[in-house]
Amino acid sequence: MPIGDPPSWEVLVVATIAAGTSARYYLQQTEYYLGSQEPEGRWLITGPGLSITAGQPVERAAFERLHAARDEQGRSLLGKDHGRAERTGGYDVTFSAPKSVSLLAALGDPSLRRAVEAAQEQAVTAALGFLDRNGAFCRRGKGGATREPVRLTVALFQHGEARPAKHEDGAYFSDPALHHHAVCINLSMRGDGSFGALDGRYIYHLKMSMGAIYHLELSSRLQSLGFAINNTGSNGLFEVAGIDPDLCRYFSARRHEIEDELAAAGVARSADAPALAAAKARTTRGAKRKSGPGVEPENRHAVWRKQTTARGFDPEQVVEAALLAGREPTRSLSPEQTEALIRARVDAVPRSLTETQSVFEHRNLVAGVAAALVGTGADAGRAEFELQRLVTEGAVVTLDRDGRWPHPVYSTPEVIAIERELQAMAEDLAACQVAVALDPIHGDGRSRTVGLNLEQAAAVRQATGPAVIGIVEGAPGSGKTTLLRPVVEHWTETGWCVIGAATAWKVAHALRDDLGIEARAIDGWLAGAEHGRPFLTDKTLLVIDEAGLLSSRQLHRILSEIQRARTAGHEVALRLVGDRKQLQAIGGPGLRIVADVVGTARVDTIVRQREAWAREVVTHLGQGRAAEALALLDAHGAIEECANPKATAVVMVAAWNAARAAQPDAPAPLLIARTNAQVLALNAGVRAALRRDGNLAPEDAATLTAVTASGHVHRLGLAPGDRVRFLTRLDALGVVNGTEATLTRIETLDPTAPGASSRLTARIGAREVSFTPKDLADVRGRVRLSHAYASTIYGCQGMTTETALVWADTGLDRHNAFVALSRARGDTRVFVDRASLVTQLRQDRPLDDRSRESNLAERRAVLGRGMSRSSEKASTLDLTSALVPPLEPRRLPPLPASRGVGTPKPAAAVIAPPGTRRARSRRRGREAGREG
Repeated sequence: MPIGDPPSWEVLVVATIAAGTSARYYLQQTEYYLGSQEPEGRWLITGPGLSITAGQPVERAAFERLHAARDEQGRSLLGKDHGRAERTGGYDVTFSAPKSVSLLAALGDPSLRRAVEAAQEQAVTAALGFLDRNGAFCRRGKGGATREPVRLTVALFQHGEARPAKHEDGAYFSDPALHHHAVCINLSMRGDGSFGALDGRYIYHLKMSMGAIYHLELSSRLQSLGFAINNTGSNGLFEVAGIDPDLCRYFSARRHEIEDELAAAGVARSADAPALAAAKARTTRGAKRKSGPGVEPENRHAVWRKQTTARGFDPEQVVEAALLAGREPTRSLSPEQTEALIRARVDAVPRSLTETQSVFEHRNLVAGVAAALVGTGADAGRAEFELQRLVTEGAVVTLDRDGRWPHPVYSTPEVIAIERELQAMAEDLAACQVAVALDPIHGDGRSRTVGLNLEQAAAVRQATGPAVIGIVEGAPGSGKTTLLRPVVEHWTETGWCVIGAATAWKVAHALRDDLGIEARAIDGWLAGAEHGRPFLTDKTLLVIDEAGLLSSRQLHRILSEIQRARTAGHEVALRLVGDRKQLQAIGGPGLRIVADVVGTARVDTIVRQREAWAREVVTHLGQGRAAEALALLDAHGAIEECANPKATAVVMVAAWNAARAAQPDAPAPLLIARTNAQVLALNAGVRAALRRDGNLAPEDAATLTAVTASGHVHRLGLAPGDRVRFLTRLDALGVVNGTEATLTRIETLDPTAPGASSRLTARIGAREVSFTPKDLADVRGRVRLSHAYASTIYGCQGMTTETALVWADTGLDRHNAFVALSRARGDTRVFVDRASLVTQLRQDRPLDDRSRESNLAERRAVLGRGMSRSSEKASTLDLTSALVPPLEPRRLPPLPASRGVGTPKPAAAVIAPPGTRRARSRRRGREAGREG
């Protein structure tokens, strides 16, 4: 949100950042910061040479001239090129307290209010101190290639309320919303005495780290006041224990306003579209409270207490209940127990960070450690100590420096060892062969018989060769599964057993059906081996489909099994089939590590799409040329712009319904979307259409609390006729994750019993199965079941359909687009959420240019940039073999002393594990790490 717009904790309860623009804009916005009944602003941090001092009140003249980058005589402090009107004048970093904290300040007595406000300011100060030490850089030199560390200049403003809004009881007033605006002036003195503008990208880059530090310090300060903390979300989000959630919801009218706007746009939660949520916060705000001569300020605390009483709560009892929660015996830990809790939480951070990637940046580690400590009583100072402990004890290893800013890039000894061993095993196996007698002439004849092209035939020759390990890579729709049929026949004819695997059971079952072989999910094969049931016996070929989704850990375990079988005297072989350009592995890039050693047979000629231009679209996407792909789609009328997310869902469902009506005997088009919220909107639309046509029962017979594969909790309505998808394996029913079924009957079991459950009967092909929601529930009782009308992009990789309808927005990257737009043999239609593109365009513009209407070319350019963005993951092997010592932080004047759980003395230094090997493409790895 731009400078001048008040934050709403309900939109993003983290540090939010926005860039300002010209001095003229700030002249118009200064009143927001310097007016009203809020406390006067003060300079928190000041850089040299600007004629202001930390701790002084913010005066209008100085505030305005620094935004304009001028000295006290009105002369520009920047060069001629930087004096342009559209330059960014500052960055507004906003820290918003959790609603329960705002209520403590709103309802407590003056002493408590001051204490809570002080805790808030101290938390903000800790976060900004981190930003000053780690994120303040000026660019200089040709192309701004050199980044010089500088000091920030920050003006701090405390605000205590949100914009006025109408509440559920009709009352219209401002909600309590304690927050601070930290305006970072876009100006700093460099080492040679000249001035430069900040490199604002790293300020944005550190947003999550600042948010986690802020939450940690605030939680620690509140605990020292006697309150208890309940962790409520990622990045250290929390609420104060003992404050009634209903009261928090009532005093969140601004949130309801914004959510209503988002719902009208088809967005389920503000977290699903933070940019759009911020835009709605600006457009839905009411008039600012006025004050000044002749205007009697309203006592907002009296209003809040009155409204609290009207809701049936006694204000004093609200505060007392929170204090009582803090005194609960179950929350009292001895110092020894507290230290054990802190160590356990921090020690789990490196493993958590490497579950989805092999390497992580300093900012990721800072955020992870800070968030892990929320609720332990530790403060930001303790988080810094614990981070250094992880490095000193070797739990994390510094691999390199970030290519843009001088911050470390880390991994863990475990991941370093896994990826080094994976590479070494690949090198060993690449030199080995099996004694298999395959006739290449006979194989070529079979390839011609089944109509393989030259690329496919060459891949078949390699896959039927004697190498122990081989890789076939190819674009989606290039016929990789087709070429596997003669490969399986060749190996089978020589007396080998061919088995299949994939990361997902659904893909494994498709491999089983296509090739007529036994196939399982990889974890299924490995679990059997761990329990004494090896799957690699003598003369066994393992074929793994969609191998690009294999993490380093998974492929390490597979190659370990290959080596174990060979050590036992068995002849075994492995064929990996996949594509590194499609969706990325959840973890390190296993296939890339092995492919860099073994090499691959490429199959890039696309055969799935019938139209030549459609094949060209897929080729462009695979090579990162999204603009060319979009131009082709536009030329063939395959892109339709929709006003907003809600309209996108409506138009896509209408297209789905029209296609189904035109060809009732053909399979329905495949609806593809990027997010769970989008899929839920499409599923709801399809169900409404089916109800209108009488193909679905008019009322839901059951409503369950369900969870998606990624943890998104939602309410799942079910009716006879619904098409559903199982999201877990259940051997008793013979279903796996991804199995689809049609509900035929829903019975309520003993409706008189509390929490009455249901029994569901469904048809899977020609058979019927019966189950209860409990059979599919996770440990928290959430049902792992979904509607099956639409699919996420991850869910549709490996699928082929006749018609695909794809939801496109700014979140679509190169890998997403490559998969989503390559599923259909025939018709692919793209439905663009215009609102997401317009919001992104406005964010990219100077603030005083954001009201200008966008044109089609601009919107296509935004979409194309996103669809060209690579998210290829880096491995530890991409980084230097030299272990770099930890970055020495710049010494700054001390900020207010940190307190909380005491900071113990550093442990004795431990020699770090040996460095990693330099892989073939260090530059590629760094770029992939930056994208990640």
